[in-house]
Amino acid sequence: MKIIITENQYRLLRRQSEIDSRIKPIMDLTYEWLQNSQTYPLNRREYDAFISTVAMKLANQIVVDSGLDGDEKVTLRNQMLHYIKNNHGSEIKDYFFDRVDNFKKINENVVDNNKPVGMLNKLKTDIETLLSYYVKNEDGTFSDKETKGTVDVKPIGGFYKSKIESVVFGAKQEGQPENVLSQLESIKNEIVNGTFGKFFGDYETNSIPKQKFDYYTEKKCDVMNPKSPGCKV
Repeated sequence: MKIIITENQYRLLRRQSEIDSRIKPIMDLTYEWLQNSQTYPLNRREYDAFISTVAMKLANQIVVDSGLDGDEKVTLRNQMLHYIKNNHGSEIKDYFFDRVDNFKKINENVVDNNKPVGMLNKLKTDIETLLSYYVKNEDGTFSDKETKGTVDVKPIGGFYKSKIESVVFGAKQEGQPENVLSQLESIKNEIVNGTFGKFFGDYETNSIPKQKFDYYTEKKCDVMNPKSPGCKV
């Protein structure tokens, strides 16, 4: 039986070797682009965006080099998009999840496990020290112990909440081990149920003021992806 290959199919066949040779560097570039200069790995749920971007970048790159125009260019690009996802899907998937999972395994040995615990403990001490200068009155207002003047301490709650949430979130994103995350939750509970709760009430109802920089990573909030809860309004 004679098999007839159309011109469009032939164009795709001629470029299969190009796809094979270019896909690895395209995956590298795409992963780093989606990371957006962050130090922590992508989230596993970002895989769909990753494979779609890899296929589109690779197809567009080869189509631009093909010299084709109009409908022929569009047809070739669509063929390659289909071909890349179907014939290189497993390769792309393995690459993505290896980078996500291996980052966490590798960095368990190099991530500073003391950093988040130290930062949250310092916040706990700072909160307790600051609030020791004030007293809660029977009518629910607060006064300075020394001057006896009434003070509004409510904004302090949101200010410190942004820092607490930043530390907890940042530790999770950089792949801190479970024992560290457990310590952070314990310290956070001590803060929430201690002096913080006495002065500011329900932790969840305290609103976070707009922040320019994330406390834990010291990165600009408007470029973080995903954005820390400590950055949100």
